[in-house]
Amino acid sequence: MPRYNHAFDIAFSVSNGSEDSATADELRAAIKDRLNSIDDDELLEATGAPFDTYQEEDLPQVKEITYSITLRYEANEPNMPICEKSAEEDLFHSIEHMRQEGALSVRNSNISTAYLTINSHDSIVIKEP
Repeated sequence: MPRYNHAFDIAFSVSNGSEDSATADELRAAIKDRLNSIDDDELLEATGAPFDTYQEEDLPQVKEITYSITLRYEANEPNMPICEKSAEEDLFHSIEHMRQEGALSVRNSNISTAYLTINSHDSIVIKEP
């Protein structure tokens, strides 16, 4: 069965103290805020039809092996609240940093690319060294 790649855009805004631009962190946060603030129908309306579509080449078979990661954390001070989403994002960014530094790679000679998904929105692509 053929697979198709569709390109979409979505508008978002950044409010900051700069007259000229926004930082990468501000852009990333604004995109996440926009996506998290709308339901499925609003998302479909916001993206509209794709502006480009093409048929993809046949891709290698992808298999999934699921592992569970438990993140234990303690507050610096008693009764200090901890945001679970922030802890998850910190874990994701730490793993991405390890991947970029070459400390995380695929060592199995039968695997060319692995995808590490921390949640349903973020995936890290890990390739052979």
